[in-house]
Amino acid sequence: MRKAWPGILAVLAIWALCRPYGGVIVDAILYMGRGLADLDPGGVGRDAMFREDGQSAFSVYPLIVDGVLSHLGIAATGMTLAIVNLIAWIAALALLSRALTEGRLRWAILILVAAAPTSYGAHGIFGFAEPIAAPRGLAEAAVLAGLSVFIRGRNLIALVFVATGALFNPIMAFAAAVIILVVLASTDRRWLIGIGVIALATLAAAWLGLPLASRLFARFDPEWFDLLTGRLPFLFPSLWPLEAYSSITVRMTTLAMAAGFMRGRSRAVFISVIGVGVGGLAAAYVFGDRLNLILVVQAQLWRSLWLVACLSAAGLAICAAELWRRGAAYRLCFGLICLAWVGSTLPGVAFGSSALALAVLWSARAGRSMSPWAQGAMWLITGLLLLHIEGATAIELAGMIQGMPPGTELFRQYVLASYLHLLPVVILLTVYLNNERMRLPPTLAAIGSLFVAALAVITWDSRAPRRISLESGRPPEELAALIGDNHRDMLWLPAGAEPWFWFHTPNWGADFQGAGMVFSRPLAMFWAQRMHELVALGILDKGTMTPFATPVTQALPVLTKSAILSLCLRVDGPAVIVAGLETADTIPSGIEVTVWRLPVPQYSTFVVDGEVDWNRVEAYVVIKCDAVRQKQAKR
Repeated sequence: MRKAWPGILAVLAIWALCRPYGGVIVDAILYMGRGLADLDPGGVGRDAMFREDGQSAFSVYPLIVDGVLSHLGIAATGMTLAIVNLIAWIAALALLSRALTEGRLRWAILILVAAAPTSYGAHGIFGFAEPIAAPRGLAEAAVLAGLSVFIRGRNLIALVFVATGALFNPIMAFAAAVIILVVLASTDRRWLIGIGVIALATLAAAWLGLPLASRLFARFDPEWFDLLTGRLPFLFPSLWPLEAYSSITVRMTTLAMAAGFMRGRSRAVFISVIGVGVGGLAAAYVFGDRLNLILVVQAQLWRSLWLVACLSAAGLAICAAELWRRGAAYRLCFGLICLAWVGSTLPGVAFGSSALALAVLWSARAGRSMSPWAQGAMWLITGLLLLHIEGATAIELAGMIQGMPPGTELFRQYVLASYLHLLPVVILLTVYLNNERMRLPPTLAAIGSLFVAALAVITWDSRAPRRISLESGRPPEELAALIGDNHRDMLWLPAGAEPWFWFHTPNWGADFQGAGMVFSRPLAMFWAQRMHELVALGILDKGTMTPFATPVTQALPVLTKSAILSLCLRVDGPAVIVAGLETADTIPSGIEVTVWRLPVPQYSTFVVDGEVDWNRVEAYVVIKCDAVRQKQAKR
């Protein structure tokens, strides 16, 4: 351990640099909101997202959030749970790397999994090892730990780890359970009896109409299903863009190549990950997309792809060690699979390079020689394509950074999301793995690891000032004075967590309230009714209902007198409307309002016709609907 500490410290620092903390964002907002709802049933607990919650009961994570949140508050809870997630994840990956291989390759796996693309599925919604307060990270860590002990032959302990993961997120753990059972059944047919018993018991429970199992034969009604395919198309593989499948192809090709250099259960696990990934996609398509079975869509069987994404990065490290040392043809194969990774979102490059890599590998293993001229030509084409893709990405990234408004803090996120660092990391690791004499002097290794660690500590918390203010749980004094005491629903535009975090009130209508509607039809209907109303009044863009299919033309809310009156005069209308304005001069006329002017403008991104653009908010208009009603009543 004394000799290994610089390496351990460097690995932790690399993970921190590759997984900066963005705060309570995406799913963490929903789990923190759930915690606030549990602690304040009469406030945030009245929000429809939590009244009609059909998801939280399947995880112990909300109980953990409730306990921590009641003592630490929003900001500290979010950061603490994110740190726990990452530490558990890195530790579990370290166990898995030790089970898969030895020596330098263990370190290479730890580094490459940190540096590789994390997203799986479509539209970049989900990724593995996310630095957020959400249960997926702990479930993934438990699964990786389970697979590590399973490879070492400890079946019962492996199943305990997977069961523990299921307590946090059963969707993430399900694939690992299937993989373990498949591998066991492939070596001992008696396990098939157990699998058959589980299948029959599940069918019997569904036939008897037992809770949860009854959904196995239940189908979505057309209205609910149409809402899901519009708002949440990433749940349905038939609606995924081609680049989602090109990335899957590259990763599965890498797993297949790496499996060829492995033995025993390690090889069986890698092959089973491919099979379960393909099977999950096929089952989701047939029984979810086509037959519209509720439980299948809710189970999101395609989420088995998270293991494909994670283990394929480990497989790339294995390929770097095994292919490069075996001769010219194998090195060409490695160059082609690297090209496939760099161009994984370019279907032509990804599919073509993956197929060529497999063909070259098969030819080399069959003992068929390739002429030096042919190898040179393929290396030339591969090199030119790598330079072109990396150069085009760098130019696009530079343009995005140049177009960033002053005061924004997304530079690092843009750089990481571009994955320009992936190819240099792979090259350095390949050199490191294939040159045993390459060693840093102990003093230099210690200084280098301390420097990288210091950099990681200083930069890991990358929250913007706006996010820090939101997570404080205390609204700005001027805004709090304008709004006053409010214990009814608030409409905040563009949609944000401010009503929950700052004012402890329900959101009258927010696009993210539809995030969990696959688990609750009442929530889906509530969300649709509120969003339809806001779109019909011209306040929100029509793309709100179908954000992945309809181009956005109106990023900020548009308030008119008629729209405000329509909302405020509803029996179930909001108590307060707070809406962001691009400039303070765009205040709606004919309505009594107050204005909260920001000390500095706020910026957020949105996509128009595939191009990133920026929202600029200079002020917020505050409209008290009680005052509007009173004024209208006097007329």
